Amino acid sequence: MQKLDQSYFDDRVIRQHWEDLGGVTHRLSGRFLMGGAVLNDGQSTNTAGDWLEPLMPASTYTAQHVVLSSIGQISILGGSRSSDFPFSGSMGCIGIMGAAINDNASEVQSVYGSYIEAQRSVGTGTTHGQEIDIVNFGDLIPITPYANFNMGLTAGSWIASGGGKAGATVVSAAEVITNNGAQFASGLVVKDGAIVPDADGKKPTISIPINSAIDWHDLTGIKFRIVADDTKLEVLDANGNALLSLTQDGIAFGSLTMTPGGASDGVVTFKVPTGETCRVGVDVN
Repeated sequence: MQKLDQSYFDDRVIRQHWEDLGGVTHRLSGRFLMGGAVLNDGQSTNTAGDWLEPLMPASTYTAQHVVLSSIGQISILGGSRSSDFPFSGSMGCIGIMGAAINDNASEVQSVYGSYIEAQRSVGTGTTHGQEIDIVNFGDLIPITPYANFNMGLTAGSWIASGGGKAGATVVSAAEVITNNGAQFASGLVVKDGAIVPDADGKKPTISIPINSAIDWHDLTGIKFRIVADDTKLEVLDANGNALLSLTQDGIAFGSLTMTPGGASDGVVTFKVPTGETCRVGVDVN
């Protein structure tokens, strides 16, 4: 988050934000209940409650600020626009922000920067845990695994690590899909037509840099791995041995190499290490 220098305070609207520059700050101490949340008695025993607490225990009961919609529409709205802060270089235009600091080493806990839950009752309509829509009215700014922060880019979701903090270390995973009392029917679904075709008519659904691997595990560790470098794509076993290797020159199965001939001669050449045998069956139609 950018810290402002004194020159930024020259704008009248900006000056109205801070008290020492003429702004007004309203403060509320204690808890704040609004809308349907006012039915909660606010007691530690919580004998009279709102409609949310029975569905999600320890929600209203523990929250500092609770707003429950009285008409079944938007409960809390946050919005920000960059034109209200007319200074280049800012990265602070954020509609909604949450923060959680796990700093209790005495009583070990789990913390969440945000938690979002949606429940569907029997016979009801479509339910989404979260929807993220990115809307672009400008030109397309392409990105690649090697150039992913081009100015003007648009991304539906941006998952980063470290928060720009000095001393941050490697995290466990960028994203985890898990069973928290129920299962998913599919892990990832990409709707037909969601990805625009490239110049070759292909749809780049997953873009990863070379030497990135896809691993298959059992309880003992990695059993199979698919990885590609500049010259080949390989399927490896648990010990890192190549079971299958694909290159522009041919295909290798372990120590056996198969090299296709030209398009006109229809000849396939097999190379076998000295001392090993190879049996080949050919079905000619």
